[in-house]
Amino acid sequence: MAEPLKNHFNTNVPEILASHIKKHFPDFNDKAFIKDGLNGFEALELKGRGNHLAHTLKSYLPENFEQSVSIIKKSMSEPLTHTDYVPMQSFFYMPHLNFVAFYGLAYPEISLEALHFMTQKFSAEFAIRNFIENHAELTFTYLHQWKNDTNVHVRRLVSEGTRPLLPWAGKLRDLEKNPSPILPILEHLKDDPEIYVRRSVANHLNDIAKAHPELVLEICDTWKDHSNPERMWIINQALRTLIKKGNSKALSIIGMQTDLKLSVYDVNLDKKVVAFGDSVRFSAVITNESKQSGKVVIDYIVQFMKANGSHQPKVFKLTTKELQSGESIAVSKSHTFADLTTRKHYPGLHKLEIQLNGKSFPLGEISLEF
Repeated sequence: MAEPLKNHFNTNVPEILASHIKKHFPDFNDKAFIKDGLNGFEALELKGRGNHLAHTLKSYLPENFEQSVSIIKKSMSEPLTHTDYVPMQSFFYMPHLNFVAFYGLAYPEISLEALHFMTQKFSAEFAIRNFIENHAELTFTYLHQWKNDTNVHVRRLVSEGTRPLLPWAGKLRDLEKNPSPILPILEHLKDDPEIYVRRSVANHLNDIAKAHPELVLEICDTWKDHSNPERMWIINQALRTLIKKGNSKALSIIGMQTDLKLSVYDVNLDKKVVAFGDSVRFSAVITNESKQSGKVVIDYIVQFMKANGSHQPKVFKLTTKELQSGESIAVSKSHTFADLTTRKHYPGLHKLEIQLNGKSFPLGEISLEF
């Protein structure tokens, strides 16, 4: 099992942070800051550690917010030079951005300018959300300027920070309800030269699709005209939730023939009873019985038993294949029934299905035992 990220954001961080601050603020009481920063530190998770140090900084920096932000900015290193993930290197700057998010709402212009600088070291996608919620008009004025920024991290922030359902962040409920303010920005960024930005645009549209599927279908249908492979990649990613749900229009947009006559034969489950933590392997043969060839999106579904005895479906990706008329292919997959951070299992009957261009076919049932 991978080591928890919080273990890399460890008890050395307050000391390093203090040394950086003191270089630009000689009156900084580094010893007291380190002592307070370490108080309760080890019991906190990664996000909590970043928050704790931001609040601790407030006690030792000048009362004047602009002066404090200036000191923090000077203490930060040079911008990242690439878009690859560097383990924990940039996470060092969580407290810096959190300080602005927590204490800068009364100074929005100063704060937004600071976030523009800081996001080039560590993404301000979480910090900027306070300003979207409390100073929407002003923040969007800045976002429209930043969408043309020469720095890829700034352009990516414009999309990522405004995602209504950004993972590990609170919802932006106004944008979830009405995404229209962000649509011109996504339109502008859809052909950004960096995949780092385009991936964010795709994920943003996928967020919007959960509440406004028809809007995203319309956008993607328009974007596919005169599209290139890069834009089609965005469209596929933006529609992935709707594709998993078997939405016929989404499948059509990505070039699937939803009217193919497809059959499933020779279904097999290697066991009927599965112990918690163990796997079941299924196999099946898929045949295109249509007179025409076509692409087939092949997924599988597990109907998970819930605590209340009902079932909740979860779609898992398998593959996409071009099947000629009369062609058959064999597919197989092992699925493990072990708890994840995002899924808890319960004993009882679980149903498995295979989904072909949105249409499901039964594979069988297994009993999960603890």
